[in-house]
Amino acid sequence: MTAEKLNRGEEIEKRIEELTHMRKQLEDGERRTYVTVDGYYNKNRISKEMRSVLLGMCIGEIAALEKEFEEL
Repeated sequence: MTAEKLNRGEEIEKRIEELTHMRKQLEDGERRTYVTVDGYYNKNRISKEMRSVLLGMCIGEIAALEKEFEEL
């Protein structure tokens, strides 16, 4: 394995970890979810529909990264 592939593998693992954490929070229906636009005080609550969209995006990105990791 080359150094480039090793570095990319580490980047993928870190990103999967971040996305998994986000996915768990989005799956928790009791949590309120906000999008921060410009700092802590400018945040907007998102709807349940948008929450589902974000969750789907997380799941899709995790799957794509796992596939890329396996191909390394």
